[in-house]
Amino acid sequence: MRHVVDIVRRVSAHGPVILVGHSRGGLMLTGVGNAVPDLIHRLVYISALCAVDLPPEGYLSTPEHRPPALNESNTEPIGNPAELGVIRQNFRSLTGDKLAGLQEALGADLTEREFLAYLNLLEPDENLDVGGDAARAQAATWGRIPRSYIRLTKDVSVPPALQDRFIAEADRLTPDNRFDVHSVESSHIGFLVHPAQVADILAGLAA
Repeated sequence: MRHVVDIVRRVSAHGPVILVGHSRGGLMLTGVGNAVPDLIHRLVYISALCAVDLPPEGYLSTPEHRPPALNESNTEPIGNPAELGVIRQNFRSLTGDKLAGLQEALGADLTEREFLAYLNLLEPDENLDVGGDAARAQAATWGRIPRSYIRLTKDVSVPPALQDRFIAEADRLTPDNRFDVHSVESSHIGFLVHPAQVADILAGLAA
């Protein structure tokens, strides 16, 4: 998180800063928003975790979180994340039913060719989640920043019911500063392969 905060400090001298986060990247948005709220013009969550009432890991056991195949299809992390400082996985090693299960969980609206092309763009290392109070929305800091949420209506990894829970909890925390909500018909990663609709929303928010 310190790395992103340092970037925000540098670029904020050149104009308004809009931070966009997808999936677990929402935890980073919240952490940075808590740390430097006065330097951020807007936060945009795209089917992203936005922990308010519970710690981030608490949402995995809620009724709204029911991913069908992701956990079964995931490769096991390579090495010890605590020692590496990252979650290291190689999705490109999957074949057969496991590969099909991963596509069902992440990009069922993509062709197999599109999905494989997406996997080929992935790095094996993913940042560890921001943890503790830093990852939970704080009304006095994060709660002052204008925020938008782009719902992905076909997402089965972060289901719409869970996305709506994040929105509702955040709006209760700061009822005078509510999420500006948009909906896009997309799977968890479909919008990354076909980005036009989300790009139009982001352009409108930046205008």
